[in-house]
Amino acid sequence: MPRLQTQSPPKSNASERLLDAAARVFARKGLKGATTREIAVEAGLSEMTLFRRFGTKEKLLRAVVERFFARRIEPPAAHEPPGDLRTSLLHYAKLQHRLMDESLPIIRVLLGELHHFSKDHRNVLHDVFKPMRSAINTLLTSQQKKSRRNADIEMLIDMLEGVIFIDSLRRSHGAMTLYSAQHCLDTAVEMMLSRLNQAKGPPTRKHKRAARGMGVRS
Repeated sequence: MPRLQTQSPPKSNASERLLDAAARVFARKGLKGATTREIAVEAGLSEMTLFRRFGTKEKLLRAVVERFFARRIEPPAAHEPPGDLRTSLLHYAKLQHRLMDESLPIIRVLLGELHHFSKDHRNVLHDVFKPMRSAINTLLTSQQKKSRRNADIEMLIDMLEGVIFIDSLRRSHGAMTLYSAQHCLDTAVEMMLSRLNQAKGPPTRKHKRAARGMGVRS
């Protein structure tokens, strides 16, 4: 089972210091307000060091997002036989929820300002969910006879992303809910599995009638 990497890299590393500083300055000043000079000062390094390590502010932002998510979500091993699907899906859902909670300040900035940026820069927001999407897509396609992308799978992952994001955002504002975060994730995963099982099941009467109407024999 993939694990959350709880230990951060040594802070003495210049790149890590710049990433720490960038996360703080982006959250404090926003994407447009933050400058590479201020980020370098915050890190106790020169602006030239920042440019040597990351090139531009936009590449630094992408590295910050990647650090929050991509480095901390391990994909399922391709050579390992699939285990309990529910347990694996719930693991990734809980991990993504925890990382969302930790990174909400920078995510709020992304949501509030990325419409001012180019398409390439707006794609940084997609990186927030990309590691989880990749991991869950691998899990679900490994359960199918044909390993290929599927519209149902894409839609179900979208729905799970939405549940995680909205629940994390609501709880960060102290909104009252009638259910716990754990119950929320349990229910979302159960709904996903239910839909997958329906898709695997035999054709319903409705589907058979529709097939006969098109001249297809069942």
